[in-house]
Amino acid sequence: MIKDINVLSDKLNESAYVKIIHKEGRDIIKEPKQKFNDVYQNYENLLKKLRKLNQEIHRINHTETVNFKE
Repeated sequence: MIKDINVLSDKLNESAYVKIIHKEGRDIIKEPKQKFNDVYQNYENLLKKLRKLNQEIHRINHTETVNFKE
């Protein structure tokens, strides 16, 4: 899941900018492959899932007990 967040973070950075290459007498504009809003929404959804998982682990750590053998 963390690997997915890193991948989406990179895609988010790529989708946030338009690349302009200046040539003699003309400019080449390269639009991002993915729309920023779509990538941002996917990124936010994945972060929410990770937070929920983290909260669930935290809750279980405080409610469950383990009996160890001596």
